[in-house]
Amino acid sequence: MKILFVNSGSTTFHAAIDSYVFKTLQKMDCEVRQFDLFGHLKYFNKAMGLAKESYGIDYDGPTLGRYAAAPLLSEVDQFQPDLVMAMHGAFLPRKLVETVRRLGSTTAVWVVDDPYEIDNAIVYAGSYDHIFTVDSSAVSIYKAHGCTNVFHLPLAAYPPVHRQKTVSARYQSDVCFIGSAFHNRVKLFDEIADYLSTLNLKIIGQWWEKLESFSKLEPFIANDTVGPGEAASYYSGAKINLNLHRGSDASAHFEGNKLEVKAESPNNRTFEIAGCGGFQIVDNMREDLGKYFTIGQEIEVFESPQDLVEKIKHYLGHPDKRLGIAKNAANRSYEEHTFKDRLEFMLDVTGISVRKRTSFQVNEISRISQNKSHEDYWQVNQVLLRMVPDGVKKVLDVGCKTGHLGKSLKEKGAKEVVGIEPSIELAQEAEHQLDQVIIGDIEASTLPFSDDHFDCIVYGDVLQQLKDPWKVLRDHKKLLRDGGHIVGCIHNIAYYPVIKDLLAGRWRYEKSGAPDHAHLRFFTIDGIVKMFDDAGYEVVDITGCAYEEIDEEEIRKFAEFLRPLDLLPKNFPSMSSFAQFVLVARDKKEQSVERRANLQ
Repeated sequence: MKILFVNSGSTTFHAAIDSYVFKTLQKMDCEVRQFDLFGHLKYFNKAMGLAKESYGIDYDGPTLGRYAAAPLLSEVDQFQPDLVMAMHGAFLPRKLVETVRRLGSTTAVWVVDDPYEIDNAIVYAGSYDHIFTVDSSAVSIYKAHGCTNVFHLPLAAYPPVHRQKTVSARYQSDVCFIGSAFHNRVKLFDEIADYLSTLNLKIIGQWWEKLESFSKLEPFIANDTVGPGEAASYYSGAKINLNLHRGSDASAHFEGNKLEVKAESPNNRTFEIAGCGGFQIVDNMREDLGKYFTIGQEIEVFESPQDLVEKIKHYLGHPDKRLGIAKNAANRSYEEHTFKDRLEFMLDVTGISVRKRTSFQVNEISRISQNKSHEDYWQVNQVLLRMVPDGVKKVLDVGCKTGHLGKSLKEKGAKEVVGIEPSIELAQEAEHQLDQVIIGDIEASTLPFSDDHFDCIVYGDVLQQLKDPWKVLRDHKKLLRDGGHIVGCIHNIAYYPVIKDLLAGRWRYEKSGAPDHAHLRFFTIDGIVKMFDDAGYEVVDITGCAYEEIDEEEIRKFAEFLRPLDLLPKNFPSMSSFAQFVLVARDKKEQSVERRANLQ
């Protein structure tokens, strides 16, 4: 998987985000290069400035952008990336992005200033295959302007910077705020200036001389900007961090939001403070805030200036409660809100990570011989058996049928195999093979096991037969011990023979395969990965299975024929050749624990 990362071309805030994203990509399972748009803009600005000075040749911003971005095409042609990912995107000409797409690379832009500069963004963002915006309110705006693949993707914490640390007295405070003096913030500080002046207060940012109470608060103000590392020190050193969003009035829009789109999502500071182990009190201005942190348990909010004063007093007087909330927020941030989490989502959506997760070598592809009886395969799924991790001792086989898979697992060393089977006839046969068989509806059964009982839970051809497989996966998670795994096999509705039948107007329910008459749910590879992700699991391995020989040249020609319509993902030929996928997953919290351990 090759990714060409194009930085924003800007400094300060954007440059820090550029760095977080690029460094995170470098640690992921991909080959990544950076096109330094900022460096090219700087170079051509200097060269054109000299031309203007020496020869009177004038130039404007769009001209500078065209010259600075032009070398990107050469980089794309040489590197042949699967994905060209641009941050911000404002300095890349639309025609250049469209040319990159024609060269065969998927394109994506992450717009990080929405909705405050959305007037400009809706002009250039439509040239990309995929648009990611930091504010959920902007999604409908882009779609209303003809963009299709638009997704909300907020900013995040970058653990190497946003981590809890011990800091000197310089960075310690009772109350700290970092940010510019927008109108709503100035109004708030003026209203509670008398109380704030009695505390160890720190205000860091620009334009605070606009305060009516400036003379009273001036001793606490550093009228300057600070870098990300220093800001993180202030977050760690504060007993209480104030997190005040930009207001909804015109003064906060910088003339870039004439549509007056109201921001709904939390700012980057929300995730950064949490990652630093800081306690924060946030204005209750963003509707999405509770989607990311539990109010009262991971962050606190205030409704009015007086409410803020009362909550500052309360939490200064209850340090244990304050520190507990801050710890919860830090854990949530590392588990769900890092740049790695965001980029994994982006790669999933663009289809790039699917190639990573399912890019098998030929000798790793499990193909079931066409003349092998389906009954034999149904009894012991050899691929599923092979995917069960070595050394498991306690296994729950959900949809165990006759118990032959469980018997094979016991032969491999499992000490206890418990089956669940709704069919009385099959369950009676399974009782001769397994330690225990529970007869009943998988979705309705209450299992008589304590938490953390099993090393492995196996779902053999069963998830697609459930009304709510997402709920079953979530409910069964508590039965899985730390370090345990889920192993499941699910049919692929995007299997090429199925697609051919659909195009011919045929859909025939069969006794087996993707159109099995017992299936209630249907999945593609993306849907499978997303289902496990939504249920709180990380897919760590996938193998594709085919029951018959597939004409791969026919699939390739089919994909090539449809290429002008830009309908199919680049990995369509490989993904459509598999009738079924067998996967291994683990609880996402395991990944978070490893991440935190690596930071210590």
